[in-house]
Amino acid sequence: MIQESKYTFKNGIYGLFLLLFAIFPISNTIALRNVLIVLLTGAMLVLLVFGQGRFAHPLRSSLKKMPWPILLWVGLLLLFPLWAREAPTAWHNLGGQWLEALLAGFIGYAAFHLLGRNGPGLLALGYASAVPLLLHLLLCIAATQGLLDGAFFANPTIATLWNSLRHPEAFQTNAHWTLSALMKGFRGIEPMHGNLGYPACQSICLFCAALVQDLRDRRVRGLVASSVGIALCFLSILIAQSRGAILYAFLIMLVSISLTKVRASRPVAAVSQPNNVHLGPRGTVLGFLAALVLLVVTFQYAKNDPRWFSMTDSVVAAFAIEDPSKALCEGLDPSVQEGIRSRLADRDAKYVQAVIDGLNSDGGRILVLRAGFQLMLENPVGLDGSRQSYRKLIKEKCGHEPVLQFAHSHNSWIDLTLALGWVGTLAFACLMGLFFYRGLVGMRSGVDRQWAMALVLVSCFWILRGVADSVYREHYLQMQFMLLMYLFGRWQFAADAA
Repeated sequence: MIQESKYTFKNGIYGLFLLLFAIFPISNTIALRNVLIVLLTGAMLVLLVFGQGRFAHPLRSSLKKMPWPILLWVGLLLLFPLWAREAPTAWHNLGGQWLEALLAGFIGYAAFHLLGRNGPGLLALGYASAVPLLLHLLLCIAATQGLLDGAFFANPTIATLWNSLRHPEAFQTNAHWTLSALMKGFRGIEPMHGNLGYPACQSICLFCAALVQDLRDRRVRGLVASSVGIALCFLSILIAQSRGAILYAFLIMLVSISLTKVRASRPVAAVSQPNNVHLGPRGTVLGFLAALVLLVVTFQYAKNDPRWFSMTDSVVAAFAIEDPSKALCEGLDPSVQEGIRSRLADRDAKYVQAVIDGLNSDGGRILVLRAGFQLMLENPVGLDGSRQSYRKLIKEKCGHEPVLQFAHSHNSWIDLTLALGWVGTLAFACLMGLFFYRGLVGMRSGVDRQWAMALVLVSCFWILRGVADSVYREHYLQMQFMLLMYLFGRWQFAADAA
């Protein structure tokens, strides 16, 4: 009876852990997310004090030998308000987004120690991360069948979705969307394509690590499940027109293929054959063919989207502007627009206007990146630890609200520096570098290499994704830290066992 109760309790933790992981990127789930964080944190702390016997692996001993980059990051967040320029706001953010991220990391680390090898595998984590994508695809089907009414499309939220589905008598009068209409950027309940793109790429990291191992071990069911997961994620970001996610998805697959060439440093006899991830030429060719098919599909889709073709010229135009801060503060000077028209005199007027308009999107990202770097040099100790640091500092520099408005710098490393200073960015870089390095070490050790590969891919993705968008904040950081700490726990156990 006691054993059954213990088993049921762990199943509950298992389910709540995956539920929390799944809802991180979904809009309008803040309350549920916070409730789950408090519930899981409380359960882990109670067990840490009164129920150490329930843990599959001793958590206290692991916490005592926590690597210094993790301690540095935690310590920096706790101490930053003491020297922040706007201390009250910094304390508020410490008790908000930063504390929530730390608790999410603790949950991920403790969940592995509690559940051990019976915890979520790579496929379970991949599909949990892909829940927003699966919901999006289900809503695509619902839109084609007329299940979504005008109120939903005017304000796509969980509430309006529920109201749409409650009135089946309206199905005949609702619009039945075509596939071509959906491919123009239908995002379901998400106002931002990033809420689909980020979890999609994270899921692809997990699926690729699982797929490589399943291919090596000839586990057909796992191989099919991983391949289907990758295909569904890719289909979702194609429909949502998330260009960044598409590009990073290809990068993840290429990195995955290259990682299969990493051989274990231990003698082959000392490593069980199933843990040897090297695929050989047949597996490598198969991986390249799959990536090629997705590339062809993407090209067929992208050739009808003018943003892909005007993107380069918009970026070039943004680099040509001498003073990016002035352009953001005062708007585009007429001479800048004339210079663009002169440089693109051989193109039609509609395309040239798209390039100029792109200075508010793709080109604008370059402007705000350049201006953000200037702000980094001018504010080495950061501001207040908030996500609004860039907006506050650019307004301060302009002396008024900038004409070209951007919510952030579209670069996580710049945003992090403006929020926490150069010391904060260095601490976070050490943290992410720890995950990446330990993953590589794990791949060479020859034990549980699929988990080490997942740690490499996930950490590499978030490090590089931070260069092109602001993702080290709030629920995104919680999602990252919980998964990376869970994967790190799996690696740590494998390393200790070896």
